[in-house]
Amino acid sequence: MCDCAGVHLASRQVMQALDYLFPALDLAIDLGALPAQGYLLNHLADAWRIQGGYEEAAQCYRRVLQVGTESGFWFVVAYAQSYLGCTLALQGRPDEAEDWQVRARAMFMNLQDTMRLAACLHFHADLCLDQRRLDEARSLNEWALRCMEECGVNLMLLDSQVQTLRLRQAGNEISTCEAVLELEALLDLWPEARHQALLHYTAWSLDHSQEEHRGLATALYRDLNEGVSNAEDRHRYLLMTGEELRCPLTLPDLPAFVTAHEVDLVAVAARIDEHLATTQPVSDSKAAVKV
Repeated sequence: MCDCAGVHLASRQVMQALDYLFPALDLAIDLGALPAQGYLLNHLADAWRIQGGYEEAAQCYRRVLQVGTESGFWFVVAYAQSYLGCTLALQGRPDEAEDWQVRARAMFMNLQDTMRLAACLHFHADLCLDQRRLDEARSLNEWALRCMEECGVNLMLLDSQVQTLRLRQAGNEISTCEAVLELEALLDLWPEARHQALLHYTAWSLDHSQEEHRGLATALYRDLNEGVSNAEDRHRYLLMTGEELRCPLTLPDLPAFVTAHEVDLVAVAARIDEHLATTQPVSDSKAAVKV
């Protein structure tokens, strides 16, 4: 059931994923299986985050941190830290977001989880780029690309290529016109609708006079919203048009297992920091070394 839910979430099929997640979580709670609870709660949090339910997602990730640190299941803790950081950034809380991303990075390194380390570094680079901390963002972006090369997984390759272009344009290494031309060159390489929409949107975000790119991106995001909707696409549509796309999904209430418990994040962070301080860092992986 966990794997089926993950497949549906990867395809942004949130309601189908929830059909698997709720009964699986009930079973894990009945069995007292803490690692399984943490794993399922991460998926549950992802479902809410994808659809823009950021406070609900944060609640789930915080509960994972509690369950995961109590059971010593550090893989789910590392994932929850990284995506709690993403969620807090989306809520406009960058300082808190960065604290969790830094912890997540250290834990992914210790766990030798290069693929998820790459995603964590990419998210942190975005955070720095948004704050115009270009040197830090560039270093994190390059590190993320090295991780992707090492693990041979390119799930976020286009996102990283777009991030690299944004960094080069922000640092005046290339002009805005050159950045737009490079984005246009990527269109033939990335034919899927969501990838095309991202490239058109990014071209417009760099140069608001790019009306053709804006028109193409908005049309693609309208079509995507009728099929597999997500909050990020709807937010980009709002920025381009000033109009909101209706979310076609109505998510159920979070289970009481999540909402009935107040998580002491200070205590959780202390347990994580203690674990990191007593865990031998990985030294034999290129991903563990930032140059």
